[in-house]
Amino acid sequence: MSSVFLAEDEEHGRQVVLKVLNGRRGDDEALWKRFFQECAILSSVHHPHVVRIYDQGFGEELAYIAMEHLAGGTLRDLIQRRLWPRQALALISQAAGGLAEIHRCGIVHRDVKPANLMLRNDGEVVLTDFGVAKWLDRKAEQTLHGEILGTPYYISPEQAQCAEVTPRTDLYSLGVIFYEMLTGDRPYRGETIPEILAQHVTAPVPRLPGALAGYQPLVDGMLAKRPEDRFANADTLLAAIKRVCSA
Repeated sequence: MSSVFLAEDEEHGRQVVLKVLNGRRGDDEALWKRFFQECAILSSVHHPHVVRIYDQGFGEELAYIAMEHLAGGTLRDLIQRRLWPRQALALISQAAGGLAEIHRCGIVHRDVKPANLMLRNDGEVVLTDFGVAKWLDRKAEQTLHGEILGTPYYISPEQAQCAEVTPRTDLYSLGVIFYEMLTGDRPYRGETIPEILAQHVTAPVPRLPGALAGYQPLVDGMLAKRPEDRFANADTLLAAIKRVCSA
């Protein structure tokens, strides 16, 4: 979809990430619209845990977005180094805060995964990459019928079945990440993508080891198979996280 560069903003004396669409406007109109939508979404959200956009440009030959450079790496890097449970809880709380804000703006991310949760130098978690995000109240949708958007290991049951997405879709993906942060392993695996998707739909919610049992209610509330059985929204999840922290 695009090429990403580390660039220098000479006017403001800072490094930025420059995301440039591959191809001209007439090459792929749907791709162009999706890129434009990503820019519009980022411009509409202002929150500490959502990536900041600095500049944008659209023409017949070129389209780009300039956004903040997150030099602290990704959540994937932290997971590989293993985390203490309380660290995982603090990080997932920040991510949930970002999701709460985009959901208030009527946006569903649809691709929440460790690589899209990046870190500032101070360790603050930032939600990035809104390339397949959507506004819930928009009728025009760039997704083709039967097209699955998202990343198989972190996809929700409703996405796996090409059903309607809601803010609770993002909470499911966050639950997969939280389980992985706690255990170092993904809850569902398979030899093929269809096998992984089938497990999201039918496999039981995984149980945490005894030492981590106190976090099971959070996992259950995020990884419930039916959206209506999950936390009602990210704010409800944040309240549950707070209760676990104070226990």
